[in-house]
Amino acid sequence: YQAAQSAASRMSKPDQLTVVDSKGVSVGHGLVMLCAAENAQAGKSPAEVVAAAEQSAACTRTYGAVPDLRYAVRGGRIPQPWRWLARRLPLGFLLGIDAKGGIKIRGILRRGGDLVSALIRLATQDRLLKSGSTPLRLAIAHANAPEGAEALRLACVAAFPNLESILVSDLGPAYSVHAGPGTLALSVQEYQPPA
Repeated sequence: YQAAQSAASRMSKPDQLTVVDSKGVSVGHGLVMLCAAENAQAGKSPAEVVAAAEQSAACTRTYGAVPDLRYAVRGGRIPQPWRWLARRLPLGFLLGIDAKGGIKIRGILRRGGDLVSALIRLATQDRLLKSGSTPLRLAIAHANAPEGAEALRLACVAAFPNLESILVSDLGPAYSVHAGPGTLALSVQEYQPPA
């Protein structure tokens, strides 16, 4: 977000560009951008596209399951006091993006634990998703774990009866290098098609 703001400020006509904070990462960010693109394609005005993207960001949640912390330790992403613990305990973590876009630990997993069930449980407990009436659009990303992504896709079909669509993709290199192989990400968005 800060990089986009910086780039926008250097444009010759910065007033022609609006930067929207998706308050998400990876596939969560992608779902917000998909919503903006759909609204633009539907002929909405720039102000309407920005409003739709901002609303979409408020209705999108992203969760991640990192099977172990070895790669985050190697990459320097773990604070020093946690490194000792991460090297000795066979733990993985469930992560979630908070309303301000910060990554928060939402649970602890033992290494080799069921990432799919943990992610489904985390997503279905989210207050935003409890209504069950609004259509949902999901996106799944994986770090060299296509079988895990497919298992998560099937679990999502069973867990969310109001499912509109599911996209599946590889987790990008910036996240994969720190999270490591086997990492899964799940983004859930209350879907409002352009009117």
